[in-house]
Amino acid sequence: PEKYSVLDSGQYYGLNYLQTQAYDRHRVLSYLRYEKGKEWVLISVNFSSEAKPTSLQISEAVFSEIGLKPNEALKQTNLLSGASQISTLTNYAPYEFVLPPYGISIIHFNLIDTDK
Repeated sequence: PEKYSVLDSGQYYGLNYLQTQAYDRHRVLSYLRYEKGKEWVLISVNFSSEAKPTSLQISEAVFSEIGLKPNEALKQTNLLSGASQISTLTNYAPYEFVLPPYGISIIHFNLIDTDK
């Protein structure tokens, strides 16, 4: 399996306090692990017995702190399933997904090498 050093040595950025009232911060915990300007992992945990539709707001300040430009093409990999796709993160719309009951989401993002 591929090793993601960002998980054990990356910086931490908590996202719960940035969210709207629709975000269930009493039952969902979301944060980023990142190597500034290089790679990012979004981790969300659902502590509820019910599935939680989740919309994460990512502000301009977060993008600046983690060294990522909004709307940049990214490779998104679900580290639990291995599924990958091209994606983008933006401060104009939330990043949306559904967390299963007592579930976790671990999504790795890295820049797409456009020089190839």
